[in-house]
Amino acid sequence: MRRNFSRSKLVRLLIDLTHIQADDNKQDVAERLSQWLDAFSTVRLDGALQSIKAFAAQNRAGGCITPPTEANHALAQLKAKVTNSITAGATLIAARQSQSGEVDYAPYYQRYQELQRSMESQVAALRNQVRQALTQSTSPLIQLAALDSTLEQMFSAREQKLWASIPVLLEKRFEQLRGAPQQDNWPTVFSRDWQAILLAELDERLQPVVGLIEALASETSTQP
Repeated sequence: MRRNFSRSKLVRLLIDLTHIQADDNKQDVAERLSQWLDAFSTVRLDGALQSIKAFAAQNRAGGCITPPTEANHALAQLKAKVTNSITAGATLIAARQSQSGEVDYAPYYQRYQELQRSMESQVAALRNQVRQALTQSTSPLIQLAALDSTLEQMFSAREQKLWASIPVLLEKRFEQLRGAPQQDNWPTVFSRDWQAILLAELDERLQPVVGLIEALASETSTQP
C-alpha cells in the first residue's frame, strides 16, 4: 500500500482557502483506517469479511452482469442537479445581499447545510441503487456490494462530523476576505470559493459510487 494518501481536491481547497494546518501524515492506509475503528467496529468488520469469504467459497459461478450505462446516467444526472442547486443558491444569496446592502455569512451557512442534506440523501440513494445492480451480477461484485454496505454503516457517523466542519471552516474564509484591505469585490470572490468547495465536496461524497460503477464496468469488460 502507499505510505501517503494523495490529498483530495476538497482538502487542497480547504487548506488553500482557509490556511488551515496541513497534516503531513506518514501513516499508511491500514494505520489511518485503524483510527476510524473502535473495538466494536473492528469485530464487526472482521465478521463481515469472514461472511464474504464464506459466500465466495460457496458461490463461484458467475452471474449475469448489468452494463453500467444506467448507473453512469444516474450519476451524471445527480451531479448536474446538485451543481445547478449550488449555482442557484449562490446567485440567490448574492442577489438578496446586494439588495439589502448587508453581506453576512449566515445565509451561506444555512444554504450550505441544506445542500449537504440534499447531497447526503441523493448520494446514499444512488449508492444503494448501484449496490443493488452489483448484487444481481457475479460473485466478486456481490461481495463488493456487501463490503461497501458494511463500510458505509461503520463510517457514517465519523463522516458526518467531518462534513459538518466544512461550513464552519468556510466562515474563516469569509472573515479573511471581509477583513482584507482594498478588496471591494470580496463578496464575489467568496461566493466563487463557496461554490468551489461545495462542488469538491460533491465529488468527494460520490467517490464510493464511482468506485462501484468502475468495478461494474471492469467486470463487464472481462466477460466473454
